[in-house]
Amino acid sequence: MTKTTKLTVSIGVLIILMLVTYWYFPRTPVAFPSDKELIQTISATQTTVRVEEIQDKIRIDDKHFFVPFVSTTGDYGTSYWEWQNTKWKVLNIDNTGEPKVWRIDSKDPSTFRLVWNLHEDDQVAYMKLFLYRERNFHVTDGIEYYYPKLQMENKIETASVSYGSMKLTNEWVSVIDSLIKMDSAATPDLFGDFDLNRYMYFAWKPYEKSGIEARIEGTSNGFSFMNDDIELDFVRIMNDPDIESQ
Repeated sequence: MTKTTKLTVSIGVLIILMLVTYWYFPRTPVAFPSDKELIQTISATQTTVRVEEIQDKIRIDDKHFFVPFVSTTGDYGTSYWEWQNTKWKVLNIDNTGEPKVWRIDSKDPSTFRLVWNLHEDDQVAYMKLFLYRERNFHVTDGIEYYYPKLQMENKIETASVSYGSMKLTNEWVSVIDSLIKMDSAATPDLFGDFDLNRYMYFAWKPYEKSGIEARIEGTSNGFSFMNDDIELDFVRIMNDPDIESQ
């Protein structure tokens, strides 16, 4: 092999290594996109959504943002963003803003965020968020297991602004964390994801200022477009018979 050939090969290998380093090794996130850039990206990603206004850019952590918006058709939507190696990427776009729980790290409930964007026509003054589990009994390998009913409740004011992001309370984090540890001990799979819905679920109930249940016709019945991996838990409407007085 001649010196020229060796030099060419060496330069080629160096270029490949530089490209691999550029694409696959994490870099410090750059500034989050402007409103104009966000609108362009959302429209290019989901062509049926046309954004009229970016309402806010809510920082979850260094690599995650929640962005509520209003569409040209008057829908109150949501979008979820993550820094991926070299750019900010939209993971999911909803054209309505029913509450959801974004699990940034499914094994760490302190990273869970409740997010929402309620349509102003629904006049939701406040909502109650529930962490709920039915009573349950089962027998495994001759061992009897009994799970008592669990209902945890948190009131959230929504009158001043249609959207929001909220961390779970320390008490809720502690309860969910104990379930994750219990699940890991029962099924020690290093690559398995924790399924919270096997044990309990999130629910909510919207209220008008007068205290009666709000009708959420503007907030419900939308569609969701997933653009990349994301863990979102749907927050169901809580049934009145299931609610126990606190």
